[in-house]
Amino acid sequence: MALAYDAVGPSGGGGTFTNATNVISWTHTVGAGVTNGIIIIAAQCDVAGSGFTMSATCTSGSVASLGLISASGQTSSPTVSFVQMWIVTGVSTGANTVQVTASTQPTDLGGGSVSFSGYSSDGTLATASSTSTTANATVSSTTNANGNTVIAATGAGLTITAASSPSVSRVLNNGAGGGGDDMGNIAIATWPSTGSALTTNWAQAASCGVLAIELQGAGVSVGPALNQGLLPNFPAVITSGAGWRGAGHSR
Repeated sequence: MALAYDAVGPSGGGGTFTNATNVISWTHTVGAGVTNGIIIIAAQCDVAGSGFTMSATCTSGSVASLGLISASGQTSSPTVSFVQMWIVTGVSTGANTVQVTASTQPTDLGGGSVSFSGYSSDGTLATASSTSTTANATVSSTTNANGNTVIAATGAGLTITAASSPSVSRVLNNGAGGGGDDMGNIAIATWPSTGSALTTNWAQAASCGVLAIELQGAGVSVGPALNQGLLPNFPAVITSGAGWRGAGHSR
């Protein structure tokens, strides 16, 4: 089964944002025909100090963190603004409530989600970061088969422009504009896997962090070839002319 894009949450691709609380939540509706479905959640936590963590929940499926990156390159225990990504497997079709919670109220908190059908596995997470200029992550190896797709999220301190072709912008929220600390804005986009290394192509010239990973489809399973030598030698059945009696048979 090939991997296929399904939907974004919240619908419309505008994501969600707050600068007044430590919780954001939204509805992500998974399509009725989705099988082996997943939801990818991404959120940015814009902070001016250390000690912040984020967690994510979904009303169906199992949620696991894929990783995080701060603007200064930290992948754990960040001391500055960071972006994080989670995968939800075994999701149910229909409306799912997604929630991201920061351990303490940050300056800004924003996120969104993307769902897919036909998921089988994923690759190795790639990261990039900068405290002052553009950064993009490179997935070192991709496979051009089964609808495989690279999904990436970026958090940035200045307004993010949608990634250019061949990417498809899925979520774009510039809630903080240019008023964030090291982040405050978030974008999620997808790229078709090329069969070689793939680099994201956002052009934000600001402090930022980027996460990217390949999502892989299951492909098509083909059964083993029949061994003709083991097949019984049945007589042919005549279905034309006078039929069974016309073949010289009688009761």
